[in-house]
Amino acid sequence: MSSPYLTQPLYRRVMTLTGIYLSFIFVISDAIVYASTLLPTAMADLGGNDLYALGTAIGGILGVTAMPFLGYFAARNPHLKPWLLGGTLVVLIAEVVVRGTSPNITVFLVASVFMSLGTAGCYVVGLPLIRDMFPVKRAGLLLGFVGTASSAGLVIGPLVFGRIIDEVGWRTISWLVAPALAVAAALIFLGARPSKAEAAPSAVRYGSVDTAGAVLLTALITFLVLPLSLGTSLVEYGTWLNTLFFVAAAVSLAGLVAVVRAKKETAFLPSVVFRNRNTLALIVQVFLGSASALAVQTFMPLYVLLVLGGTAFQSGVAAAIYAIPSLLLGPTIGRIIGRTGTAKAVILWSTVLKVVVMAVFGIWILARPETITITLVNVAMLVAGTYAAGQQGATQTAPQIMIPPKLRTLGTATVSMQLSLGPIIGAAVFGGLIVGLGPQEGIGVAVLAAAVMGVCAAVPALFLSPLTGDDSVDAAEAAEEAVEAETGNGQRPAPTVAN
Repeated sequence: MSSPYLTQPLYRRVMTLTGIYLSFIFVISDAIVYASTLLPTAMADLGGNDLYALGTAIGGILGVTAMPFLGYFAARNPHLKPWLLGGTLVVLIAEVVVRGTSPNITVFLVASVFMSLGTAGCYVVGLPLIRDMFPVKRAGLLLGFVGTASSAGLVIGPLVFGRIIDEVGWRTISWLVAPALAVAAALIFLGARPSKAEAAPSAVRYGSVDTAGAVLLTALITFLVLPLSLGTSLVEYGTWLNTLFFVAAAVSLAGLVAVVRAKKETAFLPSVVFRNRNTLALIVQVFLGSASALAVQTFMPLYVLLVLGGTAFQSGVAAAIYAIPSLLLGPTIGRIIGRTGTAKAVILWSTVLKVVVMAVFGIWILARPETITITLVNVAMLVAGTYAAGQQGATQTAPQIMIPPKLRTLGTATVSMQLSLGPIIGAAVFGGLIVGLGPQEGIGVAVLAAAVMGVCAAVPALFLSPLTGDDSVDAAEAAEEAVEAETGNGQRPAPTVAN
């Protein structure tokens, strides 16, 4: 069954594609500068330094809950995908504006809760849209350019925005990000838009909205984030309140498992996606991979800022260097996954490199901290960026290539959840270590802990395999190229009038 977006006029597909790329650039740039530079700078201005770990983690909670909902509605109503993606960008624009005008840290943190909705829309709706609009091998290349767009965001956020924070102030970032996101939303709203009737054959229905599952998942994440992020400061480990949070998290998890088992395909996390081996392997791998990556991506620029006494710009340079390999390698990695039909090799080589780099640098920080310089951090970030290119390319491309078409939207939603859930847990745990042990020792311990998590992330990749039969890369390519060719590369033929 061909996608209704495949036969949309080419210029409309290009508009949507451009909007998606712009979305990734500015959603990522805003998110990365938030954690590494903007948040600590804003807290120094507004107060609340003890809340750093909570502030880092809190931005992802709503996105985790929103991802399955977006996947659910996008699967049932494929014609609404542009409106769902554009809508999340509109909410993000509002969040950015409120955050930039916050009079105190409370308003700042409440606004930040909505920050991850943009990420949710980009991954759950934006990536499948690219796959929907183009044949599989071309889509693999175009999905690879998403890695380039994301890397551009990783450069713009810490480097350009870091300099602006130094020179003008952290509030100025809102007035740069909001207009850019508005342009992206407009392109998506005006781009490829099949009718409800055209999209109906590709709709996938798995029952009604699972409100109980959504509430339990949100409760689970909240009750985990609070004790983990505040365990070394305001709500210390071992106190009755910290223990109560963990008990509540365990109860929420038990309830969520019970709901999934009872409702199966109609659950908030539909059991059908867990029965597909590739989808399950990607879910576990992306969760562990994204959680472990946070230790270097976010906290090494923080090390430059807090331990080495660097400026926000120097911290941004370290983060930008980390993004350079992805900027260059993204399309190549996407093409490899698109042509081979599997991300196993890409994930394995990038994970091995990740573990080696993290282990060496973590031990170095703890054993010889006096020898660490900003230049050394920058070199380490360049090497680390190479493994990040592999993980990022696999995360963005593999679900669109390795999950069967009928499960693609729901599967992508569940896999993409891990891009928020992993960093939330990582930020809470690693951020708690930094608050409790101090930046000098805490960042070193966090990097070593992330290396162990990286080893675990390699195991699920061993179970990945290319799709076969009608869903294989070659079969899908031939069928989708034929559909696209029938309408003149997406240009609809002029209607004929009967005599």
